[in-house]
Amino acid sequence: MNIKVGLDPEAFLFKDKQYYPAIGLFGGTKEAPIPAGEGGGIQEDNVMVEFNTAPASTLPMFKYQISLMKSIIEERAKNMGFEIKYDPIATFSEDLLTHPQAREIGCSPDYNAWHGGRNESVNASDLKNIRTASGHIHIGFEWLNNHPYNKIYMVQALELMLGVPLSLIESDKSVTRRQYYGMSGSFRRKPYGIEWRTPDNTWITKDVYVEYVWNTIIRIAPKIKEYAQLANRYGPNIRIAINNHDKTSAEALMKTCSIQRIPIK
Repeated sequence: MNIKVGLDPEAFLFKDKQYYPAIGLFGGTKEAPIPAGEGGGIQEDNVMVEFNTAPASTLPMFKYQISLMKSIIEERAKNMGFEIKYDPIATFSEDLLTHPQAREIGCSPDYNAWHGGRNESVNASDLKNIRTASGHIHIGFEWLNNHPYNKIYMVQALELMLGVPLSLIESDKSVTRRQYYGMSGSFRRKPYGIEWRTPDNTWITKDVYVEYVWNTIIRIAPKIKEYAQLANRYGPNIRIAINNHDKTSAEALMKTCSIQRIPIK
């Protein structure tokens, strides 16, 4: 099973105890990212800086790609006097959100694997002076394109086996994030597979988290339908655990479904 995994996380610029827009500082767009690293790219997304990695087929390469791209944007930010913050939300001064790019919210629609429909879109007036950042994961392998429902099964399996444990390391600020983006079940269909949009960007901050994400994806891939069936049995509990950061629900699910905790180092 030739599985490839990539990501396109977002981050914020920070200095003098406040967040600043990345507009005009990094360049690149979703349609035309600036090449960086080894097959990766950098772009501006609303007020955030975003990077994407080349798809990896091994854990060492996955970790290397993430470390490389983080070091690139962190060094560029440092040279401009900023710090990179991998926070799920940030509140900006209103005078820093006057640029038209700061009003451009979202791009193509995403969908929900629990009900199969399209997630409600968000605009700048909904967010006011809040902006959100995510840690989307892209997964590709042949089986996902063998049947239209396979991508749904994959996302449902991820929600239980990865989304629930990730909710225990994510900041409670992600509750606010998920009022706008990344609610349980969020994904996009891709020609190669899926873009899973539930996680925030916390998981890219430590190697132990990155390893857990990779190892979980590889472990569940051969038995996706089995894990999806299990996920559907506990669907409402999964949504409560992830969307509300309900630690009691998350802990109960992990015990019932024998899900290993993410190591905290």
